[in-house]
Amino acid sequence: QTVEYTEPSEDNRDIQRVDLNKSILCMSVGDSYQLQATLTPSNTTSDRTLKWESSDTNVVEISSSGEITAVGLGEATLTVKTSNGFKDTCFVRVMETNVGTVTSAKLMIDGCYRSDNTD
Repeated sequence: QTVEYTEPSEDNRDIQRVDLNKSILCMSVGDSYQLQATLTPSNTTSDRTLKWESSDTNVVEISSSGEITAVGLGEATLTVKTSNGFKDTCFVRVMETNVGTVTSAKLMIDGCYRSDNTD
C-alpha cells in the first residue's frame, strides 16, 4: 500500500482575524470618521470583502468602506465581518454638539492660579 503525503499549500492563507483601529468612539451629530480594519494575515489569499453593519442607523450610519457618520443622539455598535465569519466591533456614543474650541485656560494648583508667566 502506498501512502502519499502532500504538504499544505503556502498559497492558502485564510483570514484568521479582523481588528478595527478603534473599539470605542464618542462623536457629535454630524461628525464622521473612517474606521480601519486590519486583516490577519495581511497577505491573505481569502476574499478580502468586508461587511459593515450598524446596530442603530438612526444613531450612526456606516458605508461599505467603513466611513461612519453620526446622525442622531444615542449609542450604537458597529460590526465588521470578514467573508469567512470573523468579526470585530466598535461602540459609538453620539452626544450633543461639542461646546467649541478652548482658546485659553488657566492651570490651578491647590485651588490657586498665578496670573503672571513666572515659574
